[in-house]
Amino acid sequence: MPYLRNLEVLFLLTLLLATSGSVGFAQAPRVPAEWQPHEATWMQWPKGIESSYRPNFAAIIDVIQDYEPLNIVVQSTQARSQAQNYLANQGVGLTNLSWHILPYDWAWLRDNGPLWVEEGGEQRVQDWSFDGWGGIVPFWDLDDAVPCQIAAIESVPCEVHSLINERGNLEFNGVDTLITSWPVFTDRNPASTQAEVETLLEEATGVTNIVWLLTAPVSDEFTGGHVDGIARFIDENTVVVSRYLDQSDPDAPVYEQAAQIIAAAGFEVLRLDIPGDVTYFGVPMAANYINWLVGNDFVLMSGFGVPSWDNAAVATVESFFPGRSVHIVETLEIWYWGGGVHCVTNDQPRLLEPRFIRGDSSADGSLDIADPIANLVILFDGHPTTCEKSQDSNDDGQRDISDPVHLLAFLFNAGPAPPPPFPSCGSDPTPDSLTCSGSPACP
Repeated sequence: MPYLRNLEVLFLLTLLLATSGSVGFAQAPRVPAEWQPHEATWMQWPKGIESSYRPNFAAIIDVIQDYEPLNIVVQSTQARSQAQNYLANQGVGLTNLSWHILPYDWAWLRDNGPLWVEEGGEQRVQDWSFDGWGGIVPFWDLDDAVPCQIAAIESVPCEVHSLINERGNLEFNGVDTLITSWPVFTDRNPASTQAEVETLLEEATGVTNIVWLLTAPVSDEFTGGHVDGIARFIDENTVVVSRYLDQSDPDAPVYEQAAQIIAAAGFEVLRLDIPGDVTYFGVPMAANYINWLVGNDFVLMSGFGVPSWDNAAVATVESFFPGRSVHIVETLEIWYWGGGVHCVTNDQPRLLEPRFIRGDSSADGSLDIADPIANLVILFDGHPTTCEKSQDSNDDGQRDISDPVHLLAFLFNAGPAPPPPFPSCGSDPTPDSLTCSGSPACP
């Protein structure tokens, strides 16, 4: 490693200090954005009084399993066989499905299921308390225990939180922001202040910016205002908010207020129209298309059986997600009972390599220029590497470049000897590869 003149040292240390607050040497927790790569999606198979959901579930499963693995929770081996037979009779392929026998109560895994968090190149599940949407259902204890059981299946740690919190009320941009609805939190946690909840969420998920929606749609009697029925990120800076074409609808002002709050927080706001109501079993229901699932190369939307409305919504969502296949399936039965595609699915992010988490916010495989650690490695040594041991010459468990005290001593030639050189790759350094011309970079 070349020794630098004092002026160069001062410049680089200034750069490190200036960027450490925003990027940081120690990675904060991060909840990946939904559009980033998935390892799989999870669902809880509808049973008992929810058996009427099965046609909708079959249509949802049929699309998802074409794009990514799907894990389905059932209550017994007999229930698994019955579900497999049902799906086969509906013409749904079974080759990309995995089945897990667990006790559970309801079919809405978005809300009682795990929140997947990454930190320091490792993944874990967060298990937030679940109380059956404020106790509107008669039991929920089995659902409340599901997240840690899924964590055990996936062999990742499970972190338990006492705050009542449903994932359908959490919308992350994968970088620093969470959009959520305060009416939901205060209904479930009446003894907690907004400041207390905000602190808990920031510490647990690593966000530094929380955008609070303040009003729930009157028609949302089930969740009381989940954000995934109001506003969705489509990239880290852009949010889509539903909009009633009929501005005289009692819920129209809720969506307008949400759009204003999000725009005031500095995000670009796009709108997705609610063209009107459909009537199902005599009940009018808003044709709100925003409760979609974004997966690996696809978007899956809830449809309302009105072709002109469905087709227009698909065309709009295609403009939000260029390069992804957009599908729509009729889900009137589950919408009647309180939710859509997003509400019955739980996406498991793919764990990205540490260098991507640290320096590739877009998950495109290219290092961001805002990654001081990777850039300084490049400055000092020519290319990044994942050989942590070769970068820890004082055996303190930290990379030399990410240990400011050791770095200062090392740059002034007052500390331990330089670490061994990086593995030679001959004339083909392949800096973004984990191997060098076919030989492992980390023997």
